[in-house]
Amino acid sequence: MNKVVDVAVIGAGVTGALSAYLLAKQGLNVTLIERSNWPREKVCGCCLNYEALKLLKDTGLFDVCRKLPIQPLKNCHISMGRSSITLAIPKGGAVSRRLLDNAIVNAACNAGAIFLPHTTASIEKASDTTNKVCNIHLRNETMNRILHAKAVLIADGIGGSTLNNMPSYRRNVKPTSRRGFGTHLQQTWEFGSPDTIRMCCNKDGYVGLVQMKDGGANIAAALDPSAVKHYGKPGILATRILNDSGIHNVPTEVSEVAWKATVPLTGYRPRLYGQHIFIAGDAAGYVEPFTGEGMAWGIKCAITVVPLIKIAAVKWDKSLGIQWEDYHSRYLKKRHFKCKLIAWLLRHSTIMKCGIKLWNFMPCFAQHLIESYIVPGRDYNKSFVSAAPATSYKKETS
Repeated sequence: MNKVVDVAVIGAGVTGALSAYLLAKQGLNVTLIERSNWPREKVCGCCLNYEALKLLKDTGLFDVCRKLPIQPLKNCHISMGRSSITLAIPKGGAVSRRLLDNAIVNAACNAGAIFLPHTTASIEKASDTTNKVCNIHLRNETMNRILHAKAVLIADGIGGSTLNNMPSYRRNVKPTSRRGFGTHLQQTWEFGSPDTIRMCCNKDGYVGLVQMKDGGANIAAALDPSAVKHYGKPGILATRILNDSGIHNVPTEVSEVAWKATVPLTGYRPRLYGQHIFIAGDAAGYVEPFTGEGMAWGIKCAITVVPLIKIAAVKWDKSLGIQWEDYHSRYLKKRHFKCKLIAWLLRHSTIMKCGIKLWNFMPCFAQHLIESYIVPGRDYNKSFVSAAPATSYKKETS
């Protein structure tokens, strides 16, 4: 028999898992669906800036997250060739996305949500004349059925396929968009202070380096597809960018290991809602981020869309979708503009080098820019604690 739930959340990244947690905590019947095996590795998005950490604290998940091995971050070192500057940043942290996402999924399951990993989901046309539910086709190795949901949150990332059968929601990609690449090195590699993010840039893209508290280093990059094609592998291009910035002790593993790749980063959807449907997180729209702001966007969107979903689970009204689109536009407009401006500067090395020299000459001005960019607050002062995360999760049987 086909099941009816209050809310179906598609995508178990930070936006989806956090939304499922908040909804289940309020007593709704929630099913969380994730296409990947679980827990899964994910390199991009390991940096949580000040705003992201503060928002997690506001959701009641601070104690869950502070048990993870989080590497505190205090500085950001930006280099364009041999021109560089080091800026203090409001408290942030780097954490394995495998551990972070799994911890939030566990919290959602403990609150009552049902989790379906390694399951694909696609939106189907309504089969009832009243349109009181949204039909979701679920498939995995042991299941092939329809799930009826009173409300649906699609948070399946920039490469999600849930809406592939609905052309009116197709993601529009900026022609000059770079692609994201990432990998994790298990070996020890000293490229700077552990509390410093290294951002190495040139005209072909930029590479971010951060040391992880549980060992190794995460490397995330935004690279021009044409440059990757020219060099043959993303790792070879990343090594070239790091060398240009004066990092010459790059392990050969960087060039040789397999890198995870994304679809083009910068893009948006013309619509963020439909009948019973909300689209949030990276699935709604994305631009090249720089130092962890993408995670803050996703967390904030989850917190904001949940009250609208709760109402929609009782009775759908188009005004709920309009409210969501309006908020999403107002909240992200300035933040996306700042990232687009930085992305533009990074494509013009001469201007960027001049900017770095100017910032070194007026460090207070540069400090003000970085703090306004990350949106700092003043009440986050608890320290991070390392502990082994929980690894279990509730799994529905078909």
